[in-house]
Amino acid sequence: MAWSLINGKRYYYRSRYVDGAVKTTYYGRGLEARLLEQFHTSEANRSLATKEQDVRSIDHLNQALAELGANNRWVDRLARADAILCGFKRHQRGSEWRLTTCNR
Repeated sequence: MAWSLINGKRYYYRSRYVDGAVKTTYYGRGLEARLLEQFHTSEANRSLATKEQDVRSIDHLNQALAELGANNRWVDRLARADAILCGFKRHQRGSEWRLTTCNR
């Protein structure tokens, strides 16, 4: 978004990429152009704020998932220890749990 100075007069243009090429749109130089500039600026600010909020939400979810993963590993270790104490062992490199014969 830019105002261009041509022959001493300011004109509002907006450039953007469309299919790999720059497309420039002319919006004029009057009140409508100033209002459109304000609208485009507010839309850009809103989009930036939305992106920042999305990044914060994703970071929060990643942190929650990391904590959940740590808790899951802890529960898995406790379950393994309990199974071993109850007389189970892993058969063939951990494919399944089997009860061992015990001489109690």
